[in-house]
Amino acid sequence: MEIFVPKEFPLVLLACALICAECVVIGVISAIGARSTHFTEQFMQQFQAEHQKAFPETKAATLGHPDAGDGRYSEKLPYKSWVEFNNSMRVHQNFVEYLPVILALILIGGLIYPKCAVAVGFNFALCRGIYTVMYMKLGSDARYIGAIGGTGPVFALGLSSFVSLVFQYSI
Repeated sequence: MEIFVPKEFPLVLLACALICAECVVIGVISAIGARSTHFTEQFMQQFQAEHQKAFPETKAATLGHPDAGDGRYSEKLPYKSWVEFNNSMRVHQNFVEYLPVILALILIGGLIYPKCAVAVGFNFALCRGIYTVMYMKLGSDARYIGAIGGTGPVFALGLSSFVSLVFQYSI
């Protein structure tokens, strides 16, 4: 089987690289930003005695590591802080969870429909930014505009690429 790479494929790779870079930036902004806001040095002091019993001569980690929103440190946050922290963590974790699927569909789609794949990739990056802002500012129910606007076209590209491949190689 031969695979022909369209001349526009470097743009498909550029879109994928942009999405990967955006994932890193959103991780820094959402996760580290939330950690520094909610797990301050003063907040972490309440865990120092318990931590030293388990790990003598060390301090409880700054920024609340390894708590990802469902651990011992988060349990002590006021409700509003707990929701804000978890929303921030979910923004990044959701991106990380979907990243392999999104990249695979755009790369495969780029072999069949390169111009469409480039547009879908850049659209996904834009919509993921909207998703992030809406989720972090207005809560989890507000993320749907960015989620549907970003992932819908990616899955449509993936489905149409799959159908094209099936028809192309079944005849």
